[in-house]
Amino acid sequence: MKILICERTKIYREGLRETVKQIEGISFFGETSDGMETVLLLHKISFDLVLLDYDMPGLDSMEILKKIHDINPETKVLVMSSNAQKSLAISAIMQGAAGFVSKNTDFDELLSAVKIVTQGGNYISKTVSQPEVNPIEINNNWQKTHNLTPREFDIMVRMANGKKLNDISTELSLPYQTIQRVKHRVLQKINKKSNTEIKQYCFENNLIYSEQMTGSN
Repeated sequence: MKILICERTKIYREGLRETVKQIEGISFFGETSDGMETVLLLHKISFDLVLLDYDMPGLDSMEILKKIHDINPETKVLVMSSNAQKSLAISAIMQGAAGFVSKNTDFDELLSAVKIVTQGGNYISKTVSQPEVNPIEINNNWQKTHNLTPREFDIMVRMANGKKLNDISTELSLPYQTIQRVKHRVLQKINKKSNTEIKQYCFENNLIYSEQMTGSN
């Protein structure tokens, strides 16, 4: 089994390497610290599992996830983030990730997540997935009820988190006008009229936490 570790932080990357070394059957490791570097390596080597940092520099992580599946649909992806937020997990699942784990989790849980994902299962970190709120089920419900594309969902949540359209444009490397058009489609699909209503809507649907309800849009 070939595993690619995509992590911007050297210390955490080294920790991941030592953890996944404990898994039997690993024949090759790859490591990258930048989004573009990741995509280039994936074109050269076929990996069974990619451990993907949600905050990779150089290319938005959800764009990397899409490119991974364009290059090799069989590659499993486990997204990692220091932000244990349900909306991030849902965004990752909507883009085809097999799992989502918090970087604050212990390495035993990470090891379990890797094993489950490589065996064809799905895994959501315990700090994200509560018994009453399953991100995978929320994702399915959202797609059926609102017909939001993964990109629309991602931008909606970023707006709900207080991001300005200019910031979202920079983060996703998309033209400002594109972000405006997506915002307009989102407002139409969820039948809302403003950023404030988007934030309230995401809160009511367990996509952002209560403390994120404060602050300006």
